[in-house]
Amino acid sequence: MMGLANVQLPTNAQKFFGFIKKIAAFDYMDLNPYINTILQLNSTEPFKVAFDEMGYNSMFLSNNMGTLNFAFFFYLGGLMVMYYYSKRKDKSKAAKRFYKKLHEMLVYNYIIGTVMESYANIAVCTFI
Repeated sequence: MMGLANVQLPTNAQKFFGFIKKIAAFDYMDLNPYINTILQLNSTEPFKVAFDEMGYNSMFLSNNMGTLNFAFFFYLGGLMVMYYYSKRKDKSKAAKRFYKKLHEMLVYNYIIGTVMESYANIAVCTFI
């Protein structure tokens, strides 16, 4: 994240940091056209040129998150399934076991793992 500070870096170092950021964030697909279409967003200019070269080329959080958007949508889907089984856990032991397993996985492990793996990316996107 050093390229985002108000420090003069050579262009090749900023490009290198941008490539490393993509690798570290597992950002292998450009989802911006799809996200803009679904959410009906207009494309925006980056905050600074350094932000553009580091891969934060929009003022919208959803565009800057990249493939981490998939994790968010899978998490919401998992919560909906968990809600479905929460209503049926009193009627069936299998539903109760599945609900407990989903609850442990989604409420504790998933959030902690996602935040720990991508805290810098989420923080930068939030504060842009």
